[in-house]
Amino acid sequence: MFLELDSTKALRMKALRITILLCCTLAATFNLHAQCEFDLNDDGIVTFGAGEILIPMGEFGIYEADLDPGEELQSDFNANGVGDIQDVVDFLAHVGTVACTDTITLQDCLNGLVLQVYEEFPDGFTGTMDNIPPGYVTYRLYADMANEDFHMWGLYGNNESPFELWCDEEIFIHQLGMGGVSNLNPGFFSIAPTLQYSSYFTINFDPVSYDNVFVNTLSSEGNSWLDSLAAGTGFSVNNVVGGGLVSTTYPSEIINATPSNLYYLAQFTVPATANLGGSMSLLFGTSQSNPDGIPVCYNHNLTWGMENLQVLGCTDPSAGNYNPDATYNDGTCSAPGDFNGDGDINTGDVLLFLSSFGCTEDCGGMDLNGDGIVNAVDLLVMLGLL
Repeated sequence: MFLELDSTKALRMKALRITILLCCTLAATFNLHAQCEFDLNDDGIVTFGAGEILIPMGEFGIYEADLDPGEELQSDFNANGVGDIQDVVDFLAHVGTVACTDTITLQDCLNGLVLQVYEEFPDGFTGTMDNIPPGYVTYRLYADMANEDFHMWGLYGNNESPFELWCDEEIFIHQLGMGGVSNLNPGFFSIAPTLQYSSYFTINFDPVSYDNVFVNTLSSEGNSWLDSLAAGTGFSVNNVVGGGLVSTTYPSEIINATPSNLYYLAQFTVPATANLGGSMSLLFGTSQSNPDGIPVCYNHNLTWGMENLQVLGCTDPSAGNYNPDATYNDGTCSAPGDFNGDGDINTGDVLLFLSSFGCTEDCGGMDLNGDGIVNAVDLLVMLGLL
């Protein structure tokens, strides 16, 4: 599900007042204690339930100075007089905390950012709509995580840590995609095959493999990064309100889009000659408390570019699917002898082995005894693995 919010005020403020009234009414049915900062409906826990998330989302882009006399922002956690992206992500960082008792603990969780060549179109790609011109390349951007325990809450930026995309040539955006990840409906790929290569940002899910994720796009008034991306250009979100993507799906409902510790951030289809890069902030959390509190991982002022380019694959020479060209181990290494990576060693693997008989260079893990040649000795090892 995809939701875009900007800072248009009138109708949103009316809806917000109704939401706050409903939240307070629901909270009154509980035996409650004094309200804590992030427990906006005072029900004893910070959750998405009872409309609690709608308060910081509804106040996004609203300045307290513009409210009627006697009104105030409910979720201005950083006390800067405006509902901004930092307020939203700070609320998300506390989801799962039991109000007034649990705390969050800051942890390091990110090794860096990784850029991959996902698909190349030397001759272009013709579809029924929006052709990809010759010479374009599709890149994918990932966060290289220290472990898989974290859930991705937000990809964002503001005046202190801008969310930016730089590209000196035209970015491919399919007219059905319009820069939004949730607009890429796999049901349309058969009639609009180039749609799957449209450019977008995401929060660790691939629309091809999983579609039950709430991704909310936040853009401040007069600075819609999504509109700029939909027009095929870069953008810079560098004002105090900020903007980006946030997830309102519980971690237990998320399926990682990639193997290993790579969390999926974006896809870009651009000319191979383009200078591509950007900057962002990322928020990860677990919503699983431990004696030290709920682990949260903030990452600000992250930059990336063509220097982050890696070849993903198996870097273990003893694995059945070893890729000698790989520069980043993506966690896909299979057992020795499992050359087709299906999790089983069978006749299909034997046939692949026999096709490389006599190989002396770049043999993809088929030199099972490591003597520099695929020969009868390796065949005996292979047969012993069956």
